[in-house]
Order: sequence, then structure tokens, then C-alpha cells
Amino acid sequence: MRWELRPRLFLRTSEFLWQEGHTVHATAEEAIEETRAMLNVYRSLVEDFMAIPVVPGVKSPGERFPGAVETHTIEAMMQDGRALQSGTSHYLGQNFARAAEIEFVDRDGQLKIAYTTSWGFSTRLIGATIMVHADDDGLRLPPRLTPYQVVIVPIIRGEAQRGAVVAACEALARSLRAQSYADEPVRAFVDLRAENSTTKRWNWLKKGVPLVCEIGPRDLQSGQVAVHSRQHISARGMIRNLAEFITGVPQVLGNFQTTMMEEARRYRHEMTVDDITSLDALRRYFSEQTGFVRAKWSGNPASEDMLKEFGATIRCIPYEQSGTAGRCVLTGANATMEAIFAKAY
Repeated sequence: MRWELRPRLFLRTSEFLWQEGHTVHATAEEAIEETRAMLNVYRSLVEDFMAIPVVPGVKSPGERFPGAVETHTIEAMMQDGRALQSGTSHYLGQNFARAAEIEFVDRDGQLKIAYTTSWGFSTRLIGATIMVHADDDGLRLPPRLTPYQVVIVPIIRGEAQRGAVVAACEALARSLRAQSYADEPVRAFVDLRAENSTTKRWNWLKKGVPLVCEIGPRDLQSGQVAVHSRQHISARGMIRNLAEFITGVPQVLGNFQTTMMEEARRYRHEMTVDDITSLDALRRYFSEQTGFVRAKWSGNPASEDMLKEFGATIRCIPYEQSGTAGRCVLTGANATMEAIFAKAY
């Protein structure tokens, strides 16, 4: 048996784990409304929970789902400047319904062909989270996404101290769970594994846990806790008053979530150019680097083939348009529509 290496495990594997849905409607207007509504659901998931900014828009004819009338998409930028399609929602018109004989009796008593939609996303969002937020120290997970938002590590110097220290850690976990972040109890966990405390702390930080706390005998006496943040890893944790730390955790998590989104949005802005106006300039750009190019496009489907030479594609036609007039970056024809050009996974 021949085995093939697949280095992009969450992006291109032999099988995807999909979340997928299909709906059937009596009118085109209802189906289009559902198509846009589901894309907004995916946008909320990716931006509000995963802290990944996306560009929502419509796919060009060359990138549209085969058989669809319209494909709506959210496009995210990875740290290497490439685009990742992060969720799609398709308005299928009557094409698939006609082929599958999906019909209904309308209010007027007539048998009619339905209008359908299809939408979904996959495990590639795991890859997106890694590629957007990770750094040289490992994963960085947004607080709204991570299973544990705070991990508590006991510092035990001897068996005589174990009971009091573990009890304090469990009490801290209960107090944190009584706090609310994003309308849910704070997710706290006490790591009681028989491993070195430094190893446990570092392992959790590498896994992307936002906050790792350490409590030892001296902390019990002083009413303090050592706090390590995944946002800024340091060898020594910040010493915090225990009561103030507990009440302040929701704000800390909220700030961390916001900061991750702002960092990703700022990076995307820095890696997006909008001053390329010719095919030669576009070719030079993608031969030397990656990123998003926002440029005018005439909408001519045949012109998309010109991008194959340097491995770029039209990722989407953004919903938000400037409305200004210009020249198509591919053909030089008059154009008012703008598109996002990029290399993609």
C-alpha cells in the first residue's frame, strides 16, 4: 500500500467533517434571503468566536459552486498572506430542484419547481484558527472558543501541603465558574496530574489556554495567585490579589478576545493593497509576495483565466463596494466593481 503525505491536515484531507444544510423554498426571494442569512451565521462564528476577520462577498463565475446561481463566501487571510475560504452559502435557484424533481403545490394549487439553497463549513476552520493566531510558542486560542479559559496548577512542595493547596485550587475554580463571560460561566479547570508544575503550566500555554494560574503555600498565606497570560508569555507570572483576580477575569478574557481580533484585522490591513491597476503590476505582486489585492474588475468571466499564470484567483466580490469608476486590472476595460485577488489554500 502506498501512503501519501498530507501536510495540510485540516485543509486538504481525503475526507472533510462538514456542517452542511439544505433548504427548499417557494420563491427565489425566500431562498436568497436564506442564503444571505446563513452566511451571516458563519461570519458571526468566525469573527465573534474565532476572532478571525473575514471579507464577505459573492464568488466570481469561475469560483462559483458548480450549478449554483450565486455562491456567497467569507474569505479570511492566514499569516502567510494566503486566503482561506471559511464558509460558503449557495443560492441554487431551480437548477438542482429541477434535476431532482423537487416540486410543491403552491397556494394557487399549481405544481411548481422549488428554489433551493445549500450551505456549509468544515474542519478547515480548525486550520484557520491555528494559522491566524498561533505563534512560535504554540497555539493561541480565543477565550470564547477554548474549552478551558483558566487552568489552575497547584504548587505542592510536600505531601503535608497537598490538602490545603488542592482545596484552595478547587475553591478558586468554583469562584471562577461563578463569574460570567460572554453570558456563560467562566470555564475553569484544576490540573491535578502528577507532573512537574512548570511542565504542566508550559503545556497548557502551548495549547493556547488564555490564563494559567499557580497557587502554592505562600500564596495561601498572602491571598495571592500567580497568573500567566497566553497573550504575553513570560517566565514569571504576574502576582495578583486573589479576590481582585476572580472578579477581573471576565474583563481580562474579553480584552484578550478583542485584542486577538484587532491583531488579525490589523495584519490583514497591512497585507492588503489597493493601488494595483494593471495586469503587469498584479503579476509582479504575486510573483514576489502574498496578500490581498483589492482592484477593479470588469466582471468578464473569461478574464479569470489570466490569473492562472501566477497562481492567483478572485476570492470574492465584496459586499462593500466603493462605487468609484476605474479600469479593470485584468483587461483595462471600464469597471466600477471591485474584487479581492489572492493566492489561496
